[in-house]
Amino acid sequence: YETSEQISDVVVEGVTCYISIGESGIEIIDIEDIYSPEMLGSYNTNGTAEQIIYHSENLVIADGDGGFVLLDVSNPSSPSLIDSFMPHYNSYILAKPVIVENQLIELSYALDTFYFLVMGAFVMWMAAGFAMLEAGMVRSKSTVEILTKNISLYSVASIMYMLMGYNIMYSGTDSSVWSFGFDVLGSADNSAEDVIASGGDTYYSGLSDFFFQVVFVATAMSIVSGAVAERMKLWAFLIFAVVMTGFIYPIQGFWKWGGGFLDQAGFLDFAGSGVVHLCGATAALAGVNLLGARKGRDVDGKDVAIPGCNLPRATLGTFILGLGWFGFNGGSELIVSNVGEANAVAL
Repeated sequence: YETSEQISDVVVEGVTCYISIGESGIEIIDIEDIYSPEMLGSYNTNGTAEQIIYHSENLVIADGDGGFVLLDVSNPSSPSLIDSFMPHYNSYILAKPVIVENQLIELSYALDTFYFLVMGAFVMWMAAGFAMLEAGMVRSKSTVEILTKNISLYSVASIMYMLMGYNIMYSGTDSSVWSFGFDVLGSADNSAEDVIASGGDTYYSGLSDFFFQVVFVATAMSIVSGAVAERMKLWAFLIFAVVMTGFIYPIQGFWKWGGGFLDQAGFLDFAGSGVVHLCGATAALAGVNLLGARKGRDVDGKDVAIPGCNLPRATLGTFILGLGWFGFNGGSELIVSNVGEANAVAL
């Protein structure tokens, strides 16, 4: 394709067009058919623009002796002038860091969101560890029920936490603690404009936070699952799972992570040592005390050992839990996009 004037700068825009800039102005070239490129539109800058310093899907900013030129390119066939002005001394040097800073904020946001999702996936993988460990440590006749229970509790935990648990835990005020609905999935996530305007204070996706939190509540319920193995019928366990994941866990989680009275009192909890593990352990202890020993464990007043049916399976579950623990503790740092936090995650 022969441009109208000599090209001094080219910006690749997606995979179907590029933007060129020369003495005559800015041209948008369609290269979807690489054998027959054609001009989509152009804007005459009268030779004042020399280089493109920023571009997005809808905006092009060019700089040169004539100052800044801001073009709306949302309609490539008819680019239009938004504004042009002659800035103060050394404008390009001053403007470029702002653009780079905004891009760094967006990059940090993407990195921390990805890190959050990966750490959440590690914690979710712990469900396989709980299932293997429990299935290996019970009698073979209980294996199917144990595996069914571990899959079912994850489904119950995800649904109940989405419906009301997350809204209760992060309601923000004591008066609205009984909120109900699909606020998590029904609301829009952070926009690029909001993230940039926050100056980096908003550093991960809201939906990634929900995912990370929902695998925590499922882990707390899995602690109960292991404690009541071979002691409790499946339907009774799932009813308690509804109460635990929809009410008990979110309410006590609100006391600390939701800004409740424990948080205001200065209580510290890293990686859910109290909110997740103590909550699950307390519920497990209450269940064991209420249900008593497994049938066959006490014969004529004597303790009878009940060995696990598959120790290799239990060993595999233990290693899976160990791997998932890196996501549990590493992800609880919440951010990885600076040196200090990255070192903390590595530690």
